[in-house]
Amino acid sequence: MDVIRMDNSFNAYFIKFNRRRTKVIGIGVPLFSALNLSEKIAILAHETAHHAHKDVTRTWFIGSAMYIIASWYEFVLPCCEEDEKLGPLSTPIRYAQLQLANLIFILYYFLGAAVWDESQRAEYLTDRVAGQIAGTDAASSALSKLHFAPICA
Repeated sequence: MDVIRMDNSFNAYFIKFNRRRTKVIGIGVPLFSALNLSEKIAILAHETAHHAHKDVTRTWFIGSAMYIIASWYEFVLPCCEEDEKLGPLSTPIRYAQLQLANLIFILYYFLGAAVWDESQRAEYLTDRVAGQIAGTDAASSALSKLHFAPICA
């Protein structure tokens, strides 16, 4: 790994960043503080194994494509505003935005479906590595704590 990035999310991740393909493990401080030592080892082993097993969803091309398409979707998706400045034109414009957002979502869905099997294989292998290194109980406990993200975010 080239960089370990700490942030304020309740998550851990591995990405390859920029043209130099800098390998980054990101760990949220709230998550890291909720884990005991063996669970921390399991999370680090899991995220490192994404690189070792060549997870295609973490590659620059696929990861960037999914991020860009998701950004397009959020940008195009219409939001409801109380004081519309366009008056009667706001409804057809919002409808057109919604249709474009649906097309972008379909593109995102098909890209995700294309890499689904490979992504599941990589997750299985990374979970297996985490269990081998830190122990099954620690890996299972650490991964179950990740389900608290909506509460802790």
